[in-house]
Amino acid sequence: DCVQDPTLEGDDYYLKIDTKTLCQFRENSKMDAAWFATMDYIDWHAAIVGVVIGLGFPAYIFTTLRRHRRKGKLTAESPYTALFEWYIPAHCAFEVVQMIRKGALILATAIPYNRVLPEDFMIGG
Repeated sequence: DCVQDPTLEGDDYYLKIDTKTLCQFRENSKMDAAWFATMDYIDWHAAIVGVVIGLGFPAYIFTTLRRHRRKGKLTAESPYTALFEWYIPAHCAFEVVQMIRKGALILATAIPYNRVLPEDFMIGG
């Protein structure tokens, strides 16, 4: 990660770990800084969309299966058969638990270490 040193004049960016080392984007640093800011903006939007879809879809499946089970409409002819056929009727929404578990596993392996862990815990840091 690159940071701007407010004590120095100019628009130069330096490595966060070693502030004596100038970052590679010397020419046009304002544009590159804007690009990094845009990437942070995209990260936030991706996180929001991920939460809405990652929790919204399982919530929809849970409420739909629960509603159909209460009405007695969970049969082999149901369009949701693939979601509950492996579970007993009392626990038909257990697929939601599996979805959230798989999503958490993917999330835990996909988060870049430099955004989550402090530098002391990074490999070689």
